[in-house]
Amino acid sequence: MSRLKNFLLEIKRLVLFSLVSLVLPASVSAGRIPESIPGSRTIKNFLATAMQPVGGTLYIWGGGWNDEDTAASRTARHIGVWPQWKEFFDSQDSSYNFVNYAISENGEAKTPVPAYLPLGLDCSGYRGWILYNVFHNKDMEGTGYVFSSAKVPKFVDNNWGDVINPSNIKNFKAGDIMVKPGHTYMVIGQCSDGSVVFVHSSPPGVHICGTVTPDGNKQSKAAALAKSYMKKYYPEYDKKYSHHGYVRSRDYLTQYTQLRWNTEGTMKDPDCYTKMTAEQVLKNLFGEE
Repeated sequence: MSRLKNFLLEIKRLVLFSLVSLVLPASVSAGRIPESIPGSRTIKNFLATAMQPVGGTLYIWGGGWNDEDTAASRTARHIGVWPQWKEFFDSQDSSYNFVNYAISENGEAKTPVPAYLPLGLDCSGYRGWILYNVFHNKDMEGTGYVFSSAKVPKFVDNNWGDVINPSNIKNFKAGDIMVKPGHTYMVIGQCSDGSVVFVHSSPPGVHICGTVTPDGNKQSKAAALAKSYMKKYYPEYDKKYSHHGYVRSRDYLTQYTQLRWNTEGTMKDPDCYTKMTAEQVLKNLFGEE
């Protein structure tokens, strides 16, 4: 009798497992896309917010800036993902080139075309959108947070945190904003081999990426993590654009100024993300533990 009971229980378990597998695709069964909370000033929510446009928003030069190229546009002062971003992403294939959506010269983008600005984000537009969604819970409040690298002192002036010059950087922590003339990215965390997992808007779009190790090894833990999470949680982007790769040069470790949050004031860290490795942050952020 006990054998029959155990056999029936095993059959029941297999049936339930099969039903769950049908409902939840294998690519997301172990976790989920992080949920963000508008207006919640924590490191975890900063990164959860950063994940929202990932894998469904293409790089548009000037995207997030107003027509005058002086401050945030309506899209960067909008709570949640701007609907046109995903619509435009869906309309493009693997040959997408942002230069085709700007006035170009010799194959290089020169001037953003106003009609294309709402269709995606550039690097500073993406950063500005994240900050707006972390600091606000209503659309169109104030002038927003889209500004150039030249305005880095604004970080200190607002008591958001500290500015650390490239030569003085000792480590990389979750939530760090990295800036240099021409680009910016947000740190997810640092790996044990010294490489860094980060998120940014860079051609062709908004995606998770990883640096090489400090000695230049492209086979870094950060690159492997970035590739794994993009493939698992953002398969549409990975299918179209994985040929661009998910690893970046040593310059990302050595040429950027670091903006580190004041976690005692502006951006709290109750989840202790700044004490975690990149792998630990990703597992917690995507609900894998």
